[in-house]
Amino acid sequence: MGQVEVQNQTPATTYGQWRFVVAWYDGTNAYIQLDDGPIYWTNALAPEPTTNPLVALKGRAPFAADELFFYKRVLAPGERSTIYQIGLRAMLSNIVEDLLFDMELTVVSGQPPEFLAQPVELTVQEGENTGFKLFASSTTPVSYQWLLNGVPISGATDPLLFLPNVSKLEQGTYMLVASNAWGAVTSPPVKLSVLSRPPVLTISRSPSSNAITIQFNPQGQAAELLGSTNLHDWDVIYAIPATTNTIYLTNLIGKEEKSFFYRVRLHP
Repeated sequence: MGQVEVQNQTPATTYGQWRFVVAWYDGTNAYIQLDDGPIYWTNALAPEPTTNPLVALKGRAPFAADELFFYKRVLAPGERSTIYQIGLRAMLSNIVEDLLFDMELTVVSGQPPEFLAQPVELTVQEGENTGFKLFASSTTPVSYQWLLNGVPISGATDPLLFLPNVSKLEQGTYMLVASNAWGAVTSPPVKLSVLSRPPVLTISRSPSSNAITIQFNPQGQAAELLGSTNLHDWDVIYAIPATTNTIYLTNLIGKEEKSFFYRVRLHP
């Protein structure tokens, strides 16, 4: 009754067993009786009509309530005993004038969603299309929300998260929250790594000299110019800073060397 709870203290109901429960309020006390057994009561003030005035059945385990009736008066002890012995509908004609309404009520127990698989980390280059896909199992409808670094992604409410033309801004840790009427679960974090695309690189050599021109487009990535006479042993010839995109090098090899090979190694 309102904020006051009265509990029946008879032995617990076993699975599949039906019980007869009567609860009433006489203006001073709230009562409960199970199967025509002992009556348990506690003092209770009349609650406001809009504050959930009566919770007739409350339990941690799933239960179903069949033949639920409400009366506008307290039934006498003999009436309660007779209903328990012969059933309410058998004597319904005797007290039908006091019946407010009857209904059937079923409480269904469920579980929060459960993810069917674990997410897989991804490493892609800037500009590529990528995404994550993760499903949750549930007996009731599921709602989804993707998170990036703990922040909800606007509009990402589907098991499939499609990320077109990714950039460094989308690099980070992703999680999926799946929720239903029974709760919510969050997937393990999964990382998306976005690699910068290597710059367009051009190496040219003057036919009349040993001058080398190296051009980057765009600039912004440090590198090293390597040289070799046998394609096996490579030596660093010049360190190329990230602040430039054009390098001119002269007098790199001696006249006695007939063949010389160049390559550029980009720094991460």
